Amino acid sequence: MEGQREKIKAALIFCINIGVSLLFLFFVYRLWERDFRIPIVYNGGDGVGALITIRKAIEGKGFFDFDFFSAPYGEALYSQDYFFPYLIVKLITLFTSDVGIAANLFWISTYVLTAISMYIFLKRLGCSWTTILVGSTLYNFLPYHYFRLEHFWLMGCYTIPLVGYMVLEILEERIGETSSRQKKIKWLLRFVFALLIGLNGLYYAVFSMMVLTIALFYSLVYKKRYQSIKQYLTDCFGIVLPIIVLYAMPIVLWGTKELSNISSDRNISQINSYGLNLALLFLPIPGHRLQALSDFTEYCYEHMYIYTENFTESLGIVMSVGVIVAVLFAFKKACSERCQERIRDFGILILVIFIVATIGGLDNFIAIFISASIRCYNRLSIFIALFAIGVVCLLLDKVRLFFQKRKRHYFFWGICAAVTIIGVLDVTSPNFSVYETYDVYKRDYVYPYSTIEQEYDNDVDFFEKINKQLDEEKMLFIAPYNADITKFGEEGYFSRLKIYMLQPEIRISTSLYDKKYEEWWMKISEADMEIQMKIMAVLGYSGILIDESSFSGQNDIDSYIESIADYVDENSKIISANNNLSFYSIKEWKNEFLSQYSRENVEKWREDIFFYVHSEYGIVNLDELHGLDEDNVVKIGNTQFGPYYSLDKGDYQVVLYGSNLANVDVKVTADSGKEQISITDMQVSDDYICYGFSLDQTCHDIEFVAEGSQDFKVHDYYYAKKMSEDFNLWRLLQIKKELRDEFGLGSYEKELPLEIFKIKGKGKVTKDAIILSGNSVQYGPYLYLGQGNYQVSIKGEGLADAKYRVTAQTGKENVKCNIVEQSDTVLTYEFRLHEPMSEVEFLVESGNDDIYIEEYVLSYQEN
Repeated sequence: MEGQREKIKAALIFCINIGVSLLFLFFVYRLWERDFRIPIVYNGGDGVGALITIRKAIEGKGFFDFDFFSAPYGEALYSQDYFFPYLIVKLITLFTSDVGIAANLFWISTYVLTAISMYIFLKRLGCSWTTILVGSTLYNFLPYHYFRLEHFWLMGCYTIPLVGYMVLEILEERIGETSSRQKKIKWLLRFVFALLIGLNGLYYAVFSMMVLTIALFYSLVYKKRYQSIKQYLTDCFGIVLPIIVLYAMPIVLWGTKELSNISSDRNISQINSYGLNLALLFLPIPGHRLQALSDFTEYCYEHMYIYTENFTESLGIVMSVGVIVAVLFAFKKACSERCQERIRDFGILILVIFIVATIGGLDNFIAIFISASIRCYNRLSIFIALFAIGVVCLLLDKVRLFFQKRKRHYFFWGICAAVTIIGVLDVTSPNFSVYETYDVYKRDYVYPYSTIEQEYDNDVDFFEKINKQLDEEKMLFIAPYNADITKFGEEGYFSRLKIYMLQPEIRISTSLYDKKYEEWWMKISEADMEIQMKIMAVLGYSGILIDESSFSGQNDIDSYIESIADYVDENSKIISANNNLSFYSIKEWKNEFLSQYSRENVEKWREDIFFYVHSEYGIVNLDELHGLDEDNVVKIGNTQFGPYYSLDKGDYQVVLYGSNLANVDVKVTADSGKEQISITDMQVSDDYICYGFSLDQTCHDIEFVAEGSQDFKVHDYYYAKKMSEDFNLWRLLQIKKELRDEFGLGSYEKELPLEIFKIKGKGKVTKDAIILSGNSVQYGPYLYLGQGNYQVSIKGEGLADAKYRVTAQTGKENVKCNIVEQSDTVLTYEFRLHEPMSEVEFLVESGNDDIYIEEYVLSYQEN
């Protein structure tokens, strides 16, 4: 009977614990003032990405599938690690198909789950039911929980208390558990906890294992608990298992390039930017309820130059007291009772975390010798907060014993209520209920809820109207595609992603991850608008959305709208409420243009474009070859050899274009001709040779060798590594030629504005002319150009004796040029780039005679 009462009491405390957190949540965020249809996060960065995932769950899309981006082909993104949150969302979507409601229910569930896991941790710590309520509530309203709304999946710290539970299992033996059944249940419970931690994200998983490692080391050295090794290995295996199966394996098998993208985005220098800042642990939160404390925090942020996410680590006064007490106890030699020993344990753990994670700490060596991919060590603050809460609860229980002996329980309950209320008020701000998040760059809370409410309803209406204007393929082109995200901020980029969240039928041109598709569209955006429109039509786009925030200025916006005037239906124009987005239908022009092709033709062009975009190949620089004369002719008796590449293991194909190739013999050698490599799949004609070869290991000084029984000329040389069994370099090059001939794809011609050039010496630059007087040099315009063939045509006067040249890397590298035409009124030359180059300049130098330039035209052809 007594056991039954204890179970009922435990269940009641469990429910009350959740209820208290929800009650505080209701008042802190003033939920009665919110429209539950509108997601708690709508404007902020990664939060929109989370809303996309929620929409995917509602629509039943695959976890890795993003077929609504990079239209019409879609894309896959394998570097995703938030599987546990996704499972929660999937469960929620069984009850609602509204993305806003689902997002808000997930947000609320993070408080419920944190209350549950804190109950488990504090119960294992041996805390009384009253202190469990205090500890759970305070940890639930850790400022990190609110400040992480932008990083939606990170805001839930609900698995961190489970790590605390595992730490306690490593540090001490549970009294009274001796039966085999009890040990099996305990092992299974810990293993489930470990799996949940591994499913909750890579960062939390790695830091959890780091904390468990610290606890193991402490347990072995100071407590001599060698049996804890077995517990530690079990816990780490459970954490690592889902990471390997659901995160590492998909990237290795299907998304290999994502590994390099992740690592290239992280470097050692960032460790100290995103590390733990001890001072920030103890500073009040920005926008504190007491204005003096709020001003003090803002003053500190300014003078400490805080501009990264480590401001999120604030603990508040109650948890700060817990940290200080724990650290002081860490230096206590002997502990007379279990409570003191546990506080000392937590103090030592906190100190070691300080040593590892603090800016300038051991985290630098982890980055140097292991990996810099995990860089945000400030996130270890939530583990410090957990142990600090444990200390506070243990101290409160000591107070409980004091009043219990005097039979004054109500005094203790009053103290607990005061600590909870003061603690929650201290770590929350009135701004939490008014704004979406805090922007550390602006030093202010941003995105008022009232504005979000209005913007959300406007966006719903705007994109619903667009959806009705699109044809059955539902494809929308976002202009401009060549926008520089650094100029207009992430808000502009993420506003594009809202389209799918609000109208899941619509597929957009924007790429979430597929950088090759993005770069290809950027290159297409340089072509004439007619070429761009033909490509849009063939791919299936029936509308253009102009994102004005992505243009560099009003002139560019007006110029773009003017360029599409002949292709859009002016009556279809729709403008967003904030006047930042405008839509035009190209459905009529698209249908008229595609009427000349059969459906089969269009499908073929789409497949060819996909092959074209997602295939890689290299262009051999003919200057790197030996045996050619100045006209790229190989005389009879001579041998063409080079270019001395180092190639990885794999299958390769080579295509040589030229003249008189029918009787040419080719071979491939390695190690400067010492090793001959077998050639396969040989195809020979008078104007091209195609062949393949395989390398079973990385080889150096690879040469493509050709010699003939008569003179032959080399026009172009290409090589590629086969990324799939059906890859064919010859077919790829033919497709590129066909697409160029049919649609002008891979070529463009554009007039360069004269005002983007500069002069060294006498002369002047206007929008109508460039005038060089005496010995002067015209230079600029510092372009980024991809690989391919270029022609520069200059019109003016006095050009007959002008000197010209092309440089890259701000003059550090000269590019070989060939004259096409030079007279008094025209100067035309061509050059070829075998790889992309930046800071490209076109220079013209005058002699004694003046030069007048009235037109600069750059033409491009991919191959």
